[in-house]
Amino acid sequence: MYGPLEENLYDPASKQIWSDYLSTLRKLGRSHASEGWESFENDIAEHAAAAFAEFEGEEVERLRLALAQIGPPDKVAEAFVMEASPYTPTAFEILARRVYEIFSILLTSISVVVVLIALSMSVANIFNPDVGVWIHEDGSWSLSFEAHPDSKQLFRHSFILWAVFIAAAFAVLIFSVRPKRREGLGS
Repeated sequence: MYGPLEENLYDPASKQIWSDYLSTLRKLGRSHASEGWESFENDIAEHAAAAFAEFEGEEVERLRLALAQIGPPDKVAEAFVMEASPYTPTAFEILARRVYEIFSILLTSISVVVVLIALSMSVANIFNPDVGVWIHEDGSWSLSFEAHPDSKQLFRHSFILWAVFIAAAFAVLIFSVRPKRREGLGS
């Protein structure tokens, strides 16, 4: 490849540096041979020529500064590969995504049930103050719409606030954990 940078290089050391840079870049490019590599290589040569023109001083030093500005050939080739190659997920990534989707659907369903129970009980508590959480003598507890003898009602005067808070927390959970579809993940 003969381009605008080669026209401005007269020192044999500069020509050797540029030749080494290009040969390294081409070796890396061959290992990732894909469509658009030649165009990418031409773009690198143009950028090198523009960077070379920006600097003043000795030719070899100007070339070293221009190439430093562009970056080492392995990083330049890596940038091309990352840009040109489509990402293909691993089998583990696809499996993890599926497990997350199943988990989020299950968690969303449970959250909807909790929200409906909490809201219905808080509305019922307005008309019947015995609706709420009851703690029994044996230490167990229950949600109930009626009074239990020999049991203590928890949150008697603040049940509505607690129920609405729990409903809001689970509603946030519903919208934050829902499954999101992405292209290329086995969908």
